Amino acid sequence: MLCQEAQGGRITLFKSLHPAYSQSRVHMSVQREKGQQAYSTKLNRFPIFHFHDDLKDLCISAVSSNTTKATLYALNVWRYWCMTRGLKDCMDFTKVPAVKLNELLEDFYVTVKKTDGSDFLATSLHAIRRGLDRILKNAGAGFSITSSVFNSSSQKLKEKLRLLNKAGMSGSRSRNIVYFSLADEEEMWRIGCLGDDGPVPLLSSVVKYNSQFLNMRTLQEHADLMFGDIELLKDANNRPFFARTDSVKRDKQANPNKMCYGQVYHEHSKGHRRCPYCLLYKYMYTYRPPTQMEVNAPFYLTARKEVGSTDNIWYEEQRMGLRSLRGVVPKLAKRVKLDQCDNYTFVSFTQTFRKFGPLSNY
Repeated sequence: MLCQEAQGGRITLFKSLHPAYSQSRVHMSVQREKGQQAYSTKLNRFPIFHFHDDLKDLCISAVSSNTTKATLYALNVWRYWCMTRGLKDCMDFTKVPAVKLNELLEDFYVTVKKTDGSDFLATSLHAIRRGLDRILKNAGAGFSITSSVFNSSSQKLKEKLRLLNKAGMSGSRSRNIVYFSLADEEEMWRIGCLGDDGPVPLLSSVVKYNSQFLNMRTLQEHADLMFGDIELLKDANNRPFFARTDSVKRDKQANPNKMCYGQVYHEHSKGHRRCPYCLLYKYMYTYRPPTQMEVNAPFYLTARKEVGSTDNIWYEEQRMGLRSLRGVVPKLAKRVKLDQCDNYTFVSFTQTFRKFGPLSNY
């Protein structure tokens, strides 16, 4: 942990926090001179709080230091907002009842600003929300700010995001989209970028097929996908298939009509190792932690860095980060030595025929 001793007092500035450091360092006591602010700010930077408590421990991710930093940032944004609005008693939001927290979030999503008074980008607001929800989960709060209890605050967030997008503040990088050729995709299979030889190739294959067969064209669609949004069903001829039904999202909207946004059937013309159905089944039911097979679990999980030949679990019990998810397709382009790698996105794969409509039609 990087610390800086301020002359005239023992002031510890937490510049970074990483799980590799021992608990004794994490629990280092912080003393401040009398009358000094609990936080400091720099131009165009968000506050770094000088005090340490259990909430910071809840931000630590054993999987990714980037996730730790993003969660700490979300916590600091919340704390600063509370302090500037006279809500110091609500800074530890893990102890705030769900109904009250929903009311606070209604105001938070609409009014939260950077320290210079400007709005956050839409992508930043999404990341802050995920960070706060991650802290609640780690604290064992028993509820999520994406659940139906928080419908009214979620609606406020949607309205704010709509305004930001109209103002050109979506935060999404503008790209001149380019497309993979069949030869490009064939090379990905040949060199092992796609397939079931490990957690990353399997995850990349699922991203590819979800983009092609399940009409998932944007980063936000992939990021919002939950385990229960893709269901294993049978058609009128008793053939099994996966369907994207968005059941979790639609249940939150109290919509009884189940829709199908695409199907994935067995396809063994190029062997079972390239079959979209078989690969999706392995990702969802073979190599996934059992605790992440609940309908409300995130669909995309962080791949384990090291797995043995006898390991049956390839993924962590943690949602895949937005930056990592965004980078799946550009990394595939880089592996096959293409130019303009950052311009490849989820719509860059060979497009396929897709069916949409009520599930009663199938």
